[in-house]
Amino acid sequence: MLLKDFVVHERQIYEARVRGADAALLIVAMLSPGQLRDYAAVMKAIHLEPLVEILDDRDLDQALALDSRVIGVNNRDLRTLAMRRDWAEGLIREIPEDRVRVGESGYSKREQIEALERAGADAALVGESLLKDGVPANALRRLLGREEMAP
Repeated sequence: MLLKDFVVHERQIYEARVRGADAALLIVAMLSPGQLRDYAAVMKAIHLEPLVEILDDRDLDQALALDSRVIGVNNRDLRTLAMRRDWAEGLIREIPEDRVRVGESGYSKREQIEALERAGADAALVGESLLKDGVPANALRRLLGREEMAP
């Protein structure tokens, strides 16, 4: 389970772990280098996996310096909230293959997931398209290229 929140205080990390989270999102653009380093260290100490989210190539250097196993690229520019189609696919190629590479935001079609896979991504973070569907399980099946089940 992922705490997909804007982590801005160390207390959120501990609360996530107590509530059963396995991972939590750390957004490079929202944290100072010191906060990023300290929060990642706390997470590792309590066995909570940091999903380090980057928005652009400047953030990638900081994510790599953390030695984080999981790095995500957000298609949404959190500064403007604009959706940048295919943005993650470009930056995923820059992340070393020994990391878990995650494309984030804006995935609602199987073709988008396939493009992400071709770019070398290991995972996709999907939320909105599942929540908007009347039967989220069917939306997930469509993204995975599997047949739908009746509602």
